[in-house]
Amino acid sequence: MLETARCVLRAPDEADLAFVAALYQDADVRAYLGGALEPHAAIVAAQRLMMSRADNHLWVARIVSEQLLCGVVILGPHVDRRKMEISYMFAQQAWGRGLAHECVATVLSHAHGALGIPAVLAETQRNNGPSRRLLERCGMHHIASLQRFGATQLLYQSSPIPRTTG
Repeated sequence: MLETARCVLRAPDEADLAFVAALYQDADVRAYLGGALEPHAAIVAAQRLMMSRADNHLWVARIVSEQLLCGVVILGPHVDRRKMEISYMFAQQAWGRGLAHECVATVLSHAHGALGIPAVLAETQRNNGPSRRLLERCGMHHIASLQRFGATQLLYQSSPIPRTTG
């Protein structure tokens, strides 16, 4: 379990399936992620994601004060299989509140610290301004542009802050 100022991130359980499936069905949440899925496909995708914990670190985020689930954060192999990638989906009620920033920054810190991952990637569409700003706010740097999934994708990378001795 990880904690931020306002959220708790924990491993998902069966009770979270409906929430994760709802994220997959939300056209606004999925606008830059291939679009909304039909209900049955969303349930299958949510089940697949929740069962992928052998390859991925997966957290559901809950707003403590409201007792509401607000998103998912995934840390798993990038498509190139050489580095780890952070990805996320946040429900609309979390947008514009800084909750995604808290959660993504906390998972990045955990990745570099406790998990010892030297570099974490993130990939987002060039047209997805909110996601780009989130990644940059979390200290990630644009390292490449590529064509994938029918759109220009921007690849970002985060590295641990070097420790200084004194």
